Amino acid sequence: MPPPGKIRHFREDSVELAAISTKAVEILGKHPFDWQLQAAKAIYCGQDVVLDAGTGFGKTLCFSLPLLLDENDLALTISPLSALMIEQAAASRLPTVAVCQQTTSRVGSEHLYHDTVNRKFRQVIVSPEIAVSNEFLRLVLSKKSFTDSVRVVNIDEAHCISEWGGTFRKDYSQLGTLRGRFPKAVCFQVASATLPEHVLDRIKSTLRLSKDIKAIRLTNERPNIALSVRTLRHSKDSKADLRFLIPAHATSAQDIPITLVYCNKRDEAEDCVDRLREWAAEQGISPDAIAYYHALIGEDQKRQLEDRLDKGDVRIQLASEALGMGCDLRKIRRVVLWGLPLTFCSLVQRAGRAGRDLTLEAEAILLVPSSVMKQRAEHSTELTTRVNPISNETSLEDAGASASGTSGFNALVDNEGVRIAADASDGDNDDEIHRPSSTTTSNAKGRRQLFDRNSNSKDLRALLDYAQTKRCRREPWNQYFNNKNKLQLLPSETTTYNPANQTRCCDNCEPRLFQQENILSSTVDKGFKKGKKKKNDKHKADYICTCLRGWRKEVLAPAHYGENSALSTATLMWDKIIEALATCGEQLLDYDQLRRRTRWAMGHDNISGRPNSWGVMLMGELAKIYKALDEKEAIQQKEKEIEQQKKEKHDDEMAYRRNTLIFDNKTPEDYA
Repeated sequence: MPPPGKIRHFREDSVELAAISTKAVEILGKHPFDWQLQAAKAIYCGQDVVLDAGTGFGKTLCFSLPLLLDENDLALTISPLSALMIEQAAASRLPTVAVCQQTTSRVGSEHLYHDTVNRKFRQVIVSPEIAVSNEFLRLVLSKKSFTDSVRVVNIDEAHCISEWGGTFRKDYSQLGTLRGRFPKAVCFQVASATLPEHVLDRIKSTLRLSKDIKAIRLTNERPNIALSVRTLRHSKDSKADLRFLIPAHATSAQDIPITLVYCNKRDEAEDCVDRLREWAAEQGISPDAIAYYHALIGEDQKRQLEDRLDKGDVRIQLASEALGMGCDLRKIRRVVLWGLPLTFCSLVQRAGRAGRDLTLEAEAILLVPSSVMKQRAEHSTELTTRVNPISNETSLEDAGASASGTSGFNALVDNEGVRIAADASDGDNDDEIHRPSSTTTSNAKGRRQLFDRNSNSKDLRALLDYAQTKRCRREPWNQYFNNKNKLQLLPSETTTYNPANQTRCCDNCEPRLFQQENILSSTVDKGFKKGKKKKNDKHKADYICTCLRGWRKEVLAPAHYGENSALSTATLMWDKIIEALATCGEQLLDYDQLRRRTRWAMGHDNISGRPNSWGVMLMGELAKIYKALDEKEAIQQKEKEIEQQKKEKHDDEMAYRRNTLIFDNKTPEDYA
């Protein structure tokens, strides 16, 4: 590559859209639309850019277009997920590197940074945590040979700045510091499919975007996705309302439409997988066709699952928010949301992962409890003006169990579908992240509100309106994002989408096309037993807790970390898992029993659905504990029997003495 020079801005009249388009075809093999070319031109002329366009509409191409007119130009792209980063790097026609924990652990960060500074790559894709880290600043951003060559800093999935910055990925809120790391000539380009005004305002403030920003706003409406909402007909624990995912006529995995099911809790996703696999087995379908994807399964398994999903080997994928964000998973025909998500943006993001191939029909189904339909939207202000504490703490177990490092998402959706907040230490929630540069703070100092009052209320009202409306369900969607005032979907002009004949709209507009399947309760309503649960007595529970904590410290930690490690043992098995095992009220001698009581991701093989080597170790330790308890109880029972025998003998002797004493006190006159 020629020697670098400082970035120069082009005069507006010197940038020809046709020239950029020709270069795009020659170098990238893409025919850009006019809105994509306009975004590139704005950057060449020195303007910051907002790309507000729907999922799958071509925002990623805009990251490369500003590099085509000058071969010395570089781009730095901030991306939230390693899977997305690696996919974009692999698909790029320009020399591109993904700098994430997965690549740095394999190649070495200093090696990657050295090649980056020496301009071996024209596109550098990094996670927000790495982008604001001291190491990246020292080894990359402090080098003028790199920063002087950067024409644009791209922020992909920019809505995460508003939704995640300040909560469990606080590094998102620090991306504004990047502005000061580059010369003034460097432009910022932010992209997302979900940028309502209140979210965009926060992004502008965080990144200190220029006032003359160029906004490219394309509707995020998805006409190829049929929208519907279902209320739960069965108990939530039974998961019976998901039975329709496996068609009654299905005899092989290929008979099941490729489906993503988004859950708000990690353990709920695993419970759903267990039930779906049971139903699949009843129809002779391999359980391998059903899997779950969340932060704790490890990077290698994630890549395997993404590959199997893309090939069609996995037909139903239970997932967290992470799966599918920005990734080009084009075979997804159906998305199911198991409960209301945290925000309306999240609902649209998840729904938009169906039918990324805009020529194919797809559907998005929201499943909610009946109580959601009774919730009055006018109460949303009252509900959301309460302080929703969001902890910056990460779940230690999450951080230790994944190769990439993880954290629990702190904002939950409760059983009634109303958004609440909880600490990450609950460990139930999931969104894939890169390991934060700092892990914990005190609860008091680390708590913040996720949104301000107005945006929080607006989100809840939009969610309830979407779920409850009797109008077309596209109306709340379009109103929330002001889609009518944006560029519309025009085939061959703004999008590749070409409306197919007989595309379904929604269950309100065409109810006859959205018939729900009849599921017999007797065949599916198993779930967890209701009523008062049996628990171990306190002494037995304390004994099991003590034994498991000792095993975790003396056996598990040395086996996993090696001897003399100073790392916390809580990163391997969270205390709440130990408590669940100790207080469950039964001996968990069977792995399926254990899975019904708690989930230990480190000990589970997601592919086979059985325990891995760590899980086998735990089952063995539990067997030892139960044996010791049985022996202890047998001894105690024997001691009780001996004490009872002694008591009975003593009572007999006392009765005999009393009777004898009474007899001896009688006189001859007493018998007269």
